[in-house]
Amino acid sequence: MDENPHVQLNQQTGEVLYHSSESQIEIRQLDGRRRMHFGDKAVQACMSLSKSHQLLLPYTKAMLAGLVFIELPKRLLNLGLGGGSFIRFFDKTLPKLLVESVDNSTEVIDLSRRFFEISESSPVHCMNAEDFVADAAANYDVIFCDLFADSAHPDCMFDEAFYLNCHSRLGPSGLLAVNLLITDEAKMVTLLQQVRKHFAVLVLMAVPDHTNTILFAIKQPVVDSEFLVARARQLQADFGIDLTPYIERFMMLASAVDGA
Repeated sequence: MDENPHVQLNQQTGEVLYHSSESQIEIRQLDGRRRMHFGDKAVQACMSLSKSHQLLLPYTKAMLAGLVFIELPKRLLNLGLGGGSFIRFFDKTLPKLLVESVDNSTEVIDLSRRFFEISESSPVHCMNAEDFVADAAANYDVIFCDLFADSAHPDCMFDEAFYLNCHSRLGPSGLLAVNLLITDEAKMVTLLQQVRKHFAVLVLMAVPDHTNTILFAIKQPVVDSEFLVARARQLQADFGIDLTPYIERFMMLASAVDGA
């Protein structure tokens, strides 16, 4: 079985379980893995049929590394459902964690329940992410943000109001983790300028051997690296994933909040 779920899918191999000529969403299955992708063949979800809780796409494991900055969360907001990888993962590893998801596509929500083992009892809101974080009354310990409009990020991710609202939805020691696919330096600078106005610490991390960059925005100052390593070891015991290699890739950025 291949270790890179992008390779075989880009060759359009495997059994087609679902195809929409209108939305260009397709679901294929091959070698015990089920995948969802859109028209440009970018993988949106990948699930092992035998171990559905596993995180297979590299950027999902990288986003998980943000948990080294905080204590184990009790409530997580998942912006961008995809195939529900984080729902399945946390249902297995942290069953007491409440995961609440948001996606603006009724089709994606339906497919996640039909093909990716997301139960009807798992809370998923069908609305735009920026509207949800603007209006939600609840607070969360963690927000995972994985938002795309076709193959690009939606406009809200370059808007300061979106990050102000994310900050407001997080508890005092909250964490925002954002999956980024931005190759334009000016766009990246614009996004970082909006985030840094509201969070005490910003950390960038390139996903090894991929074009994704993960942004971690934390409301409280980060303690020393020894604490982060100790947290990574604890999380390895909880999750079965070694997160220590990611710590070496952390790049701390100055924040406007602390006067930097």
